[in-house]
Amino acid sequence: MNFTYLIILAAVLIISPSVLKLASTQKKETKQQLKIILFMILSAQILLGFLNWENFTSGRNGFELALTYPDSLLGLFFLITLLQAIFLLVGKSLNSIVVSINFINTVLFIIIMIRLSSFLGFQAVSLASIGTVFLVLIGNVLGLAFINKDKNLLKKYAGQKGFSLIHLSIVIGIILVGGVLLFPRVSPLLIEKAGEQLEQVASTRISPQLAVENVKKLPEVQEYLKNVSNGKVEVDNELEGEYNVHVYEVKNGHTATFNWYRVSIKSAEVGSEFSIEQQQQSPKTNKESSASQVPTGIVSGKICYPSEVIPKGKLEVKRLMDDYIISENYPGSITGAKPAYSFQLEPGDYYIRYNVDDKIFGFSTTVCPTGNEETCADTKQRIPVMAVVKEDQELKNYDLCDYYYKDSNTPKF
Repeated sequence: MNFTYLIILAAVLIISPSVLKLASTQKKETKQQLKIILFMILSAQILLGFLNWENFTSGRNGFELALTYPDSLLGLFFLITLLQAIFLLVGKSLNSIVVSINFINTVLFIIIMIRLSSFLGFQAVSLASIGTVFLVLIGNVLGLAFINKDKNLLKKYAGQKGFSLIHLSIVIGIILVGGVLLFPRVSPLLIEKAGEQLEQVASTRISPQLAVENVKKLPEVQEYLKNVSNGKVEVDNELEGEYNVHVYEVKNGHTATFNWYRVSIKSAEVGSEFSIEQQQQSPKTNKESSASQVPTGIVSGKICYPSEVIPKGKLEVKRLMDDYIISENYPGSITGAKPAYSFQLEPGDYYIRYNVDDKIFGFSTTVCPTGNEETCADTKQRIPVMAVVKEDQELKNYDLCDYYYKDSNTPKF
């Protein structure tokens, strides 16, 4: 990494005197050449976004990272670069704005690389990102030369003919600051404290995106996504220092769960709700894939609500053995979603309810199974029906229709 920055530094040192000499030239042809070069630099920055930005071997390109981690602001960097190129072509009146924005984009790029590395959990560096650093810095020098209108620039600031020490010092300062901020390993102080740095990274909060990426790396999830074209991996909620990541597919209007995973927010460790043994034979059929799972059963039913429209909410499943709760979002019937659900669960006893804004809850009870019985007005204590899940069996018609209890006889979940 040190050699990389030495090369960038040497290149800037070699190019800067020539650029500064051009800056003092007020010929129209020279200004046009500088404009073309600056436009090519901005275009190259955009094109580099299509190359690998994660490391020196293989990884996602800049635009993929911008979409995956929008909070890193990498997309904003590419957008500003595109606007600069457009402004440069629009007219002479916007030239100063283009150059001013380039300095802002330089600072933004440093911040972006720091944030991106934080989201990824490792230092993001590649030939494409290093090339972008070089182009942004050279763009600043060329931009100043392009908008300069003082033909006596060299006479005022030159330490020797054709060489401006002041501008060169600024360029060197930017490179050194960028090197320390972007690539901590360049700094001897941070190398010396590498152990402390690793501990600090381990103790920081990982992002939901990284939690999803860690789950996608699991062999059984990769196999599932390979066999199920519409499979999804999403963070459903955050509870007690863990992300609950849901792996599922939408099938026949309801959600079919493959598995739930708990990802530690601090350590990024992944734990599965259902144990799955990965088969070694290849290729795998759907039948073979299902055989590799531990025994499971299915609970299915419909979602009711005391109105014509079912609002969005979430289905909550509580395992009575250890009170562990998983949840699954329902978008509401106004979106066209069918008022039905299905859960694939390990054998055991469960309670299931429909939760609307943590205020209104629909249960399955024997007193009010459909919501239309006269007994729904009963004031005795309501007890939810226990969903007994058995291996290779489906418990049907576990309908969540009882909303007609009072505070005094609310079912205990």
